[in-house]
Amino acid sequence: MSFLKDHPEITFIILGQGLGILINTGLWRVGLPIYLEGYLNENIITFGYITGVMGATSFITSMALGISKKYNPLVVFNVGMGLWGLGLLMIGTPPTMSVIYIATTLIGMDQASEGLSRVVILQEKVPANILGKVFSSRLH
Repeated sequence: MSFLKDHPEITFIILGQGLGILINTGLWRVGLPIYLEGYLNENIITFGYITGVMGATSFITSMALGISKKYNPLVVFNVGMGLWGLGLLMIGTPPTMSVIYIATTLIGMDQASEGLSRVVILQEKVPANILGKVFSSRLH
């Protein structure tokens, strides 16, 4: 905890991700299937397609970031969190199926960019002797 007090950027990354996961889990895993069935007359198969689009987008983004070895991890993290917020906001409003797929694409892009850049930042900024403790302090 003393390390986190002295490094607010690491604390921000951990808290930002924790808050995003908390919001995403409730909205994505609980709210979206209920909304799909109750308002758009769609079923769990549609939710599976949506989740597949998110996974494919995340995979493509991960590959693109892995291939381009020159990027600023903190910028990518913040852009990713912005994409996540925008995607969640879009799903949080009464969306249509096309809006849901666009939001899903944004969320998939975020999951890769935020996740990869978070790992890079923590590995670069946290001393090796406490790296495991910092990783285990994540809020999910």
